[in-house]
Amino acid sequence: MPVTLLSLIFAALLTGAVANPDVGEMKYLTTLVSPNYPDPYPYDTTQEWILETAPDEKMTVLLYSLELERFWDMLSFTHISHQDNIVTSYRLGTNAVTSLSLASGHLSVHFCSDRVLDLNGFALNIFTADNHIPTNESDIGDFICESETQSISYSSRCDMIVDCHDFSDEVGCGVCPDDSFHCRETDVCILPGLQCDGWQDCPHGDDEEICETLKCPAGCSCGESPFNEGHGPQSQPCSKPTWLSFWVNCSNTWNGDYAKNTAIKSTVINLSGTPLYENLEVSSFYGLHQLHAFYLDSCQLEYLPPGVFRDQNRVWRMALFNNSLTYLENGTFEGLTNLRALYMEHNLISRLDEGCFRGLHSVFIFDLESNKLSDLRHGTFEDLGGSLERLALEANLIRSINSSLLAGLENVLQVVNFQGNPIVEIAPESFTQMQALEDIHLLSAKSISLYPEIFKFGPSFQTVLVFDPRMCCIMPDGVTCTIIEPPHPLFTCRKTFLQNNTVKVFIWILGISALIGNAIVIYMRLTGKSKSSAIASIQSTLITNLAAADFLMGVYMVILAVMDLVIGDTYFWEGRAQEWRSSLSCQIAGFMSFLSSEASVFLVTLISVDRFICIIFPFTLRRLTVGSARLAVFMIWIASILLAVGSILVNKLNPDAYSLSDVCVGLPLIRKLTDLNSEIDAYTYSQFGHTRYNIVASSSISTWQFSIAVFLGLNLISFLVILVSYIAIFFKVRLTRQEVGRKAAGSSDDVRMAFKMLLVVGTDFFCWMPIIVLGILVQADIIILSSDVYAWLVVFVLPINSSLNPFLYTLIERIQK
Repeated sequence: MPVTLLSLIFAALLTGAVANPDVGEMKYLTTLVSPNYPDPYPYDTTQEWILETAPDEKMTVLLYSLELERFWDMLSFTHISHQDNIVTSYRLGTNAVTSLSLASGHLSVHFCSDRVLDLNGFALNIFTADNHIPTNESDIGDFICESETQSISYSSRCDMIVDCHDFSDEVGCGVCPDDSFHCRETDVCILPGLQCDGWQDCPHGDDEEICETLKCPAGCSCGESPFNEGHGPQSQPCSKPTWLSFWVNCSNTWNGDYAKNTAIKSTVINLSGTPLYENLEVSSFYGLHQLHAFYLDSCQLEYLPPGVFRDQNRVWRMALFNNSLTYLENGTFEGLTNLRALYMEHNLISRLDEGCFRGLHSVFIFDLESNKLSDLRHGTFEDLGGSLERLALEANLIRSINSSLLAGLENVLQVVNFQGNPIVEIAPESFTQMQALEDIHLLSAKSISLYPEIFKFGPSFQTVLVFDPRMCCIMPDGVTCTIIEPPHPLFTCRKTFLQNNTVKVFIWILGISALIGNAIVIYMRLTGKSKSSAIASIQSTLITNLAAADFLMGVYMVILAVMDLVIGDTYFWEGRAQEWRSSLSCQIAGFMSFLSSEASVFLVTLISVDRFICIIFPFTLRRLTVGSARLAVFMIWIASILLAVGSILVNKLNPDAYSLSDVCVGLPLIRKLTDLNSEIDAYTYSQFGHTRYNIVASSSISTWQFSIAVFLGLNLISFLVILVSYIAIFFKVRLTRQEVGRKAAGSSDDVRMAFKMLLVVGTDFFCWMPIIVLGILVQADIIILSSDVYAWLVVFVLPINSSLNPFLYTLIERIQK
């Protein structure tokens, strides 16, 4: 990167390094400073400078400031001599280096910083001088390394820290202290803290050998493994070290003494399953400042002392799940400034004190699944507001959601998971201010009370994952609503269980007309003059009972109409569908409907068979009499009552065999989803880092077998008998008219009665046959009926004959007269 004149002047003014550009006979060439100097240099930065000297000039580098993170950040000089093309590299890791003296040639200066700690950096001046001008120790006033190319401050001589690239500053320093590390085959001694720190300090590199044995706590196992996203670091340091990430596994216990006996270069501490109880001390990890990942899961931890992680500014992943933590207090995570992933699921946390997340400036994902959190104070997570994008609050005790719950995260939080909480309320404007929020998991364990415009989101919002399908009915346009498991086959987005105002009006009209009309028919039949002929008496008995069955259908429709008014739109907004289906009112209405429909079908079948016998076999004695007609009617009512009672019992004992819909009738117009499988939700794994399963159905089977047996079996047989009977009557009448003349055939009382009763039978036939045909098609998996079509069939098609029949009875009377 070229160095501009402006940057040179700026550096000179700040450091005072260029008060007099030339030093003695050395000519000033340039000034190099780290980015942003004297402020801390930015993270993840690379910069390079290229310098060249004339063949008759040498180069001197004077360092005025050098503050870099040892090992992880790098300032290196690579020099290629003009004279012999020898390449020499210098990596400056300590602030003891004061100067470099280099022969004429090509110089590359390379600076690199990683993604974690950023210090003040460096400032240096570069001078040139003629080759004949001597440079010695007295000129610079420092210790000149044996290679005569590097100088360090005298105070750094024999301090057991290697500063010269040729190790000469630690040679000839006398006997090594007992607590120092004596480098092999040399008299170089280094501080004990430099052994196994990831930096080669001994001439032969023996300070970094056998670390898995020499620097591993008793009872633990240690070793090396490749860098990876699970263990860290996030990226390799600028030096791209030859050593691998160093891990420590312990299974008995851990304390501060263990940390003292652990290699400083350790990047992973794995205490998973170790019974720590309350043995975690403030000094438990002191000195292990290169750690990148903690695994403290399943350790039976009950308490985290504030400051226990104070020295861990490089840690980016921490697992604390499956413990017994009950609260987090102020300063618990102090020092974890670069922590990115925090997993604390399956604890007993019920309290989050103010300041417990202080210092967590970089957390990207935070998992608090399966804890005891309920009422969270305003701004609980605001200390995470600079970085938190994924928040998992799954399976806690949160009952309500409001804007204060996520206060402080408005501009960063993208995904939040509330799955499995007993949420019953979402306050208005809860998500309006969440400018970055994209996805919400509202997989509540209970039914949430909804209201219009409950879901008002910020501009970035995209997806909601829910258990309750009602939520998908009121999502704003452009929002993807995903239901995690298949909804009930009869689920609908209707706000009331009656579909719309048209249905509501007509069910009142049909219900009242069925009640009044059939009540009048029954009254007139019971109080009218006795019929003069047996045929008329039989007809009167059958019509009276058919009117009674239709009257019950009117009761059913009025019950639905009244309960629709009583329940209103709470059916949808408060999620009362299942409550309504299992209520006593719905069961009574269902009983009335079932009893009415079956009695009607059986009575119509009896009428058709009686007319068939009378017309086809006019001289047989095996026909209905007044007495046998009354007995047959009595048996029909007994059979219908038993079937209706059976429907209620089956609904209670085996809902898969028969159950009630929103209109309290279980017609065989749906199929049951089957072959339910768990499917890994790749989306949730990518967002939160843990596995969750969706429930999917690969096929469907027939359901409500009781309903199929009655409506598609028994009723179908009845209507086939009716159809055959009237076809036979039609051909018999036509044949008779051709033989004896129209007048003779028309004078038969039986024939006249057959055509009169055809009006009543026909209405029942054409109300039931569409339902039977559709039922067969649905159970054959040929078509699928929506819940709205289901409701229209039950309200309009099935009961309409009950309202029309009283008028048909009147028409029959007029025809008779």
